[in-house]
Amino acid sequence: MSDIKLVIALLCKDLRQAVEATLKPEHFRLSKFNENTDNTVIELWKILYQLSSCAAKEIPGNILLNDYDDVTFVKLYFAYLQYPVPEFYTLSLDQGSSRELLIAFAWLLATQNALTVAIDKKIASSILAEEFTDNHVQKTVNITNWEKTLSTKAQLNRIIHVCGQINYNIKAILELVNEKLKLTTKAHAASINVCSLPHLSVSEMAITKRLALNKSDSDQHRIQQLHELASVLDTHVKWESKRHIFFDWMVTVIEEQKKSQIETPNCKKSDIELSKFVCLLRHIVKKNIHNLKHEDKISSDLSYRSDCVSRLLRMQSEHTEAETWLSGVKLQLESEEAMTKKQMDRLVIELKKMLKLIPHCVQI
Repeated sequence: MSDIKLVIALLCKDLRQAVEATLKPEHFRLSKFNENTDNTVIELWKILYQLSSCAAKEIPGNILLNDYDDVTFVKLYFAYLQYPVPEFYTLSLDQGSSRELLIAFAWLLATQNALTVAIDKKIASSILAEEFTDNHVQKTVNITNWEKTLSTKAQLNRIIHVCGQINYNIKAILELVNEKLKLTTKAHAASINVCSLPHLSVSEMAITKRLALNKSDSDQHRIQQLHELASVLDTHVKWESKRHIFFDWMVTVIEEQKKSQIETPNCKKSDIELSKFVCLLRHIVKKNIHNLKHEDKISSDLSYRSDCVSRLLRMQSEHTEAETWLSGVKLQLESEEAMTKKQMDRLVIELKKMLKLIPHCVQI
């Protein structure tokens, strides 16, 4: 029992550092016995929303809507993930089962690895990721009324001129990228086997140089941020090594839930809440199907995950580190493309099944 207390306390600390959650170990104990003191239900809905918001950004196509309240958003996200517990969709903010929410929280951690996703996003947006840039920035170009009034010959000449500018910019960008890779490789080569790491990052080298010459307040702030990130990573590593204890404890929570479901009377409010959610889900499905029919091409607004390459995974060889890194990225891209194709085939099959079920949804 003492182990589970320490593990839950570690989980709460990890959640607090990842998404600034206010969940306390006492809430887990109260949820096991389905009690709602100390705002347990509200805190569980809050952490489900925080984790769902982080994980939802990983879904391509931006299928989840932000026009709904937090509780509805969480239900839609779980429905998209096909969470197979109808009782969960009958819950509301003012009338909910804390034990049911705890089970949903554990399912989200176990199947979607939501906490690790939140940690990755925190690291990717920190100073540790300054060495890596996101090249997937899209800009929409609108044709002005003046350009529409040009003659065909003038428009063709303008297109040729713009194409020349684009080719020049692409060449300049490639030269800058190659120069950046060369300078980054030099910085890595100059700091091999420093602080028990294969090398230091560019930002770390810059901080070290400035500290050696002139210590400033901004550098002290950056060092403090690095200490905080180190604490986040240390806590998460400890949680990953102890998470199996938490899920063993969740088995006892599920057993308590099964006992409470015996001779449980049907609640009219729960039926109404479920009917509302089914109607909402049916409306969203019909809207998405309508959009698919009227779109000429697949939207390119896909969520892009920019992963920072761990220095501990890099190896020194006869090739430069940049070449080794690029070859690894290429292999990862090919693997993700193959996986995406398989997922698209699976989604097509699931969509056909959903279309057959739509006529049987609740009618209002």
